[in-house]
Amino acid sequence: MPRINITIDDVHALISYGPTGSWMEEGPGKDKESPFYFDHTRMSARVPGATASFSFNGSAVWLFGVKGDDHGDYNVTLDGATSSFNGSHGNNTYQVPIFTATGLALGIHSVTLTGAQTNKSAPWVELDYIVWQTEIGQEEDTLISAVIDDTVSAFAYQPQGAWNTKPPNGSYYSNGTGHVTTVDGAYVTFTFSADSVELFGSVGTAMSNYSVQLDNGDPIIYSANRLNNYVQVPLFCATGLSASEHTLKVVNVPTSTGLGLSIDYANITGTTNSLPSANTTVSTLPTISQSAHKRGASAGTIAVPTTLALLLFIILCLFLRHRQRNSGINDFYLRPSPMETGPPISPSVARSSRPMLKSNTPPGILPLPPQLRSQTAQLQTPMQTRKPEYRHRDTGVSLTGDQLPPPGNA
Repeated sequence: MPRINITIDDVHALISYGPTGSWMEEGPGKDKESPFYFDHTRMSARVPGATASFSFNGSAVWLFGVKGDDHGDYNVTLDGATSSFNGSHGNNTYQVPIFTATGLALGIHSVTLTGAQTNKSAPWVELDYIVWQTEIGQEEDTLISAVIDDTVSAFAYQPQGAWNTKPPNGSYYSNGTGHVTTVDGAYVTFTFSADSVELFGSVGTAMSNYSVQLDNGDPIIYSANRLNNYVQVPLFCATGLSASEHTLKVVNVPTSTGLGLSIDYANITGTTNSLPSANTTVSTLPTISQSAHKRGASAGTIAVPTTLALLLFIILCLFLRHRQRNSGINDFYLRPSPMETGPPISPSVARSSRPMLKSNTPPGILPLPPQLRSQTAQLQTPMQTRKPEYRHRDTGVSLTGDQLPPPGNA
């Protein structure tokens, strides 16, 4: 089967942090060290027993973090088996593997990172991002990734009057469009046929809990509430699906009045045999066996069968890319393609050296089909409190708006 790597950042919604108050969320520009971290974000804990948990469907996993003179002991539990490690290092090094497991049986796995600090002078454990490897299709298949905007008919919003189509900072959403609701119980269904699905939206101070149900599986509760605010980040991912038609249902489950759910777009991945023709943005995704260190490029138009049309399409993409660069917004972030096609490469970044960031690696996706397990993954309140702000994750531009608009213009 073609193998792909999937990346999730520490602030993404399906990593569950606990206990309440034990983790500190650091966003872009918070201190002089933030540029050294993947996407300029990190979760840090110095409380023994602090945990970060997630599940994935794959055969390998890498946890990335920091090693330094003030970092200490930690444990990692994979499928119930616990191993102990020490994060101490003479010089702070960033984006380094703090846990690696390869050669796993392809399937559902669970991982928990736990702080086990015993030295008060070296209490820290930090999580930066996670990569796991999975397989899609058959060995000879070519993978295709299709982007479906929130405005197409594959998305159905109910009740219609509960949704607003002018989310805060909507210009930073994919295609400049999005749907947002603060109504308890409002939901969206997304119908698709593919081997995997990713749903993107926003996380931040104005967002709250939501449930996700895939087909007839049990709903799972996640949380999009974060100390800092980000657009175009994954809210859900499922891999290992059959190529038949599937329905994804996402329900707003706010913990308090005024908090809500934001939907931006979906990304589905399948093979040339499994993805149907549709009015979607389509791009070919090379596999690890095809290209060791190249990732599929996001396309900007409907796939067409003729060579002439393909040539015109390439010219159009180059023009749009040039115009987006002149506007100060990196085009990759407007169409993230979280599927990487090579093994994770982590530069060891010393504090005194120039940051070696994986800045062109788009945000990744989230674990496992919900029909395969039933669990609750809720964000715990970070230890620190700051004035909330939005930041565009690629440009670092501060965005405005801590409250969501009222429903009624979907």
